[in-house]
Amino acid sequence: MTCTRCGRDVPEGTTTCECGAEIEAPGRTSLVRVHDCLGLNDAQEIARALDLAEIPYYLNNENMAALFPGAMGGVSAGGLGRVAIMVAPEDAARARETIRDVLEGR
Repeated sequence: MTCTRCGRDVPEGTTTCECGAEIEAPGRTSLVRVHDCLGLNDAQEIARALDLAEIPYYLNNENMAALFPGAMGGVSAGGLGRVAIMVAPEDAARARETIRDVLEGR
C-alpha cells in the first residue's frame, strides 16, 4: 500500500503512515470522527444510543481507554483515555444528532 500524502510504501495492515496520515485499507469504508469521549463509560453510553438508532459505529482507542483509564473523567496523560466515535460518512449527520440527544439528556 502507498500513503496518499507522502507516497511512502507502507506495510499491509498499517493504519498510520510515518508522516501521520491515516491509511485506508483497500475494500474498507472510510470513517469520520463524530465525537470524542472522555473515557470508556461515555463512549459506551453513546454506543448504546447508536445501537438503538441502528447506526453502525467504531470506537477508536477503546482498548487503550480500558487499559489506561487515568483520572479526570478517564483522560490520562497523552489522551490515552479518549475514545473517538467513528461512523461512515453517510451516517455522520444522524450520529451527531443521536449523540447530541444523549448529551442533552444527561
